[in-house]
Amino acid sequence: MKAQRKANAKQPPATVTPDPAPAPTVERVRAWLLGALAALVVARPLLPSEGVAWMGDDLPFDMLALCLAAGCLTLTAARGSLVRPLSLADGALAVLVVICITSAMVGGNYASPRPAINMLWQWVGAGLVFFLTRQLVRTPRETRALVSVMLAVAVVASAYGYFQVFVSLPADRAAYADNPDDVLRVAGQWSPPGSSERRQFEDRLASSEPLATFALTNSLAGFLAPWLVIGLGIALTRFEAGRDATPTPAIAGWNRWIRGAVAGLCLAAIAGCLVLTKSRSAYLAVALGLVLLPLFVDGIRRRVLRPRFLLIAGGVVVALVIAAVAVRGLDREVLSEAGKSLGYRVQYWGSTLQMIMRYPWLGVGAGNFQDYYTQFKLPEASEEIRDPHNFLLEVWATAGTFAMIALCDLLGVVAWRTRRLTADGPAVNALNDTSSSALVVLVGGGLGFVLAFALAPIAGLNIPELLLFAALAIGGVVAWLAWPWIEGGVLPARLPALGALVLAVNLLAAGGIAYPGVAGTFWVLLALALNAADDAQLDSAPRALTGGWRFAPVVLGVAAVAALVACYLLAYGPVTQVQAALVRAETERTADARVNALLDAAAADPLSAEPWAEIGAIELERLKANPKSDASRERFMMAATRMVELRPRSSATCRLAASWYTQLFAVEQDPSLAKVAAKLFQRAVELYPTLPALRAEYALSLEQVGQTREAREQINVALELDGLTPHPDKKLSPELRAQLAALEERLR
Repeated sequence: MKAQRKANAKQPPATVTPDPAPAPTVERVRAWLLGALAALVVARPLLPSEGVAWMGDDLPFDMLALCLAAGCLTLTAARGSLVRPLSLADGALAVLVVICITSAMVGGNYASPRPAINMLWQWVGAGLVFFLTRQLVRTPRETRALVSVMLAVAVVASAYGYFQVFVSLPADRAAYADNPDDVLRVAGQWSPPGSSERRQFEDRLASSEPLATFALTNSLAGFLAPWLVIGLGIALTRFEAGRDATPTPAIAGWNRWIRGAVAGLCLAAIAGCLVLTKSRSAYLAVALGLVLLPLFVDGIRRRVLRPRFLLIAGGVVVALVIAAVAVRGLDREVLSEAGKSLGYRVQYWGSTLQMIMRYPWLGVGAGNFQDYYTQFKLPEASEEIRDPHNFLLEVWATAGTFAMIALCDLLGVVAWRTRRLTADGPAVNALNDTSSSALVVLVGGGLGFVLAFALAPIAGLNIPELLLFAALAIGGVVAWLAWPWIEGGVLPARLPALGALVLAVNLLAAGGIAYPGVAGTFWVLLALALNAADDAQLDSAPRALTGGWRFAPVVLGVAAVAALVACYLLAYGPVTQVQAALVRAETERTADARVNALLDAAAADPLSAEPWAEIGAIELERLKANPKSDASRERFMMAATRMVELRPRSSATCRLAASWYTQLFAVEQDPSLAKVAAKLFQRAVELYPTLPALRAEYALSLEQVGQTREAREQINVALELDGLTPHPDKKLSPELRAQLAALEERLR
C-alpha cells in the first residue's frame, strides 16, 4: 500500500481526471456567488475594522457572508455534493468558531455584552469566508483572479497611504497649527490645552506613518506584507504558462515589457508604503518570506541566486530605504526603539499568560480582553491594550485552551498538507476552467470598491467620489496587467501558504486576528492553500451526498437564514440605531433634547453603555446647577447604575462613575454619595490595581468616608507605583501629588 501511494504521488498532475462538468445553471450561479465573495473580501480591507468590538464595524459584512453561505448551501443541495470534500482542517476551523461563539456568549454574561455579541458575529463571518473560499473557488484561473483583485486592493491601499503622507496629513497639520480648537471641535475630540488628551491628539497628528483605509499603522503593514511576498513570487515566475492553460500572445514582445514595468511599479509602491509604516513586525515577516520564497517556489531558486538579480534586488531595496529616509518616513528610531518595543510586548504577553491561567477553559470572552487586561497589567507596562499583540495568545485568552488547540490544529494541518506541493499548480478541473468565471471575479472585485463606498456612511466615514474613481482606475490597471497571467499563467501552489505564514509571523508580534480587515486575508490564504493541496490529490473530486447527508445542506441553509435574522435583530439593527441616535444627540441644542435622543439610543440598544455615559455626564452638570431637580437625580442614578452594570469588568467605567459621585458630593455634602463613590473606587482599584492615579483618587475618597487607615495605605501604594512606572502619562499629576501631600498632613 505504501509503495502504491508513493507511485500515485509521483504521477504528474496532468493525469488527474477532471470531475464531470456540472449543470450550466448550477455553474453559472456558482460563478456569480464567487463574484459576490470577491466583492466581500475586497471591500472588507477598504473600511476600518479595528473598532469591530464596540462599533460593530464588521456586522454588514457578516450579514453579507451569511447571505452568501445560504446561497452556497442551496447550490450544494441542488448539485448533491460539495465542490470540495470536508477535511480535518475544515473541522478544526468549525470547532474554533463554535468555541469562540460559546466563549462570547458566556463571557457576555460576566462582562460587557455588546462587544461580546459583536465579536461573536465576527467569528461567524471569519469562518464563513474560509468556507466560501473553499467551496466557491474551484479552478486555477479563479484562484489567480482572486489573488489579482487582492493585489489590486494592496496597490490601492498603498496609493492612498502615499496620498496621506504627502498631501492630507501635511494639510491637517497646517490647519491645526492655524486654529487647533476648531480642528478639535470638528473632530469631536476637544480638550483643554496642556491636557494629556490634547497631547495624544497632537502626537497622532505629528506622526508621518500612513494609515490608508485602516485605523492603525500596524494593520496596514500586516495587510500589505503577505501580498507583497505573493506579488514578488508571481513576478519571479515571469508569468510563465502552466499546464492548465495555453499562454496568450498578449504577454509577448513590447507588451510584455510594458506590463513588466507596470508590475514592477505596483510592487515598488506596495514595498515603499510598507517601509513608511515603520512596522518592525511586518519588516521581519517580509524578510522571512523573502528568505523562504526560493524554498516555496522551486522555479525561482536559480534566478534569485544569480548575481545580476541579487544586484538589482539590492539596488531596489537601497533605493526604497533612501527615499523613505529622504521624506522622513524612516528614521533611526525604527532600530533604536526596537528593543523597547519588544520589551513592551514581553510585558503584554506576561500579563496575558496570567489572564490565561486565571481563565483557562473559555477565556474571558471575545471582545472583553481590554476590560480584563488592566487587572493583570504590570506596573511598568505602558498602555491598556485591546489585544495582547499576539494572535495565538489572543485566541487563547479570549476563547480558552480548546480554541487555542483548534487553531493550532488548523495551522498544523495546512502546513502538513502543503509541505509536498510542487511549484506549479495542478490541472484539476481544467475542462471547466473558463475565462468567464475569472472575469466575474474581476467584476466582483470592482464592485467591492463600490460596496465599500456604499457602506462607509454606516461606519461613520465619508469617502469622496474622487477617491472611489481613483481606486477603480488603479484596480483597473492592475486587472489589465494581470489578465494574461489569469488566463494562462501559473500561481505557484505553495505561494498562498507562504503568504499565510508571512501574515502569521506579523500577527505573532502585532496582533490583529480580531480585525477582519487584516484577518480576512489570513482566512482566504489558508483556504487557497488547502484548495491547492486538495487539487493535487487524486481523490479530491466532489463526492455525492448520500443518505441523511443529502438533507444537511438544506438544514444548514435554513440555519444560515435564521442566523442572518438573528444577526440583524441582536447586533446590526441595535448598533446602527444607537449610532444614529448618538449622532442626532450631538446635533441637538438643548440638554433636554440631547437626553431624549440618548434615551432613544439606550432603548434601541439596551446592551450598550455609551448612551448612559452621555446621559450621566449631562445630568451631573444639571445637578451641579440645580441640586433639587428630582428628575435629573433619578436619571443620573439610573445612568451611573446602568453604565456600570453593562461594563462590570471595566475599571475605567467604575472610575468614571466614582468621579461623578465625588463631584456631586462636593456640591451637596451628602455622606451617602461619598460612600457610593468609595465603593466604586474600590471596585475600580480591584480591576486596575497598578494605576497610581487611581490609587490616589481612592485614598482621597476614603478620607471622605472617614476610613483614615485605609487612606494611608492607598497613599503609600500610589507613591510606590508612581516610582515603578517609567511612563510620564501614568505618573501622578502635580495636582494629585499636591492633594496627597495635603491629605498626609491632615492624617497626621
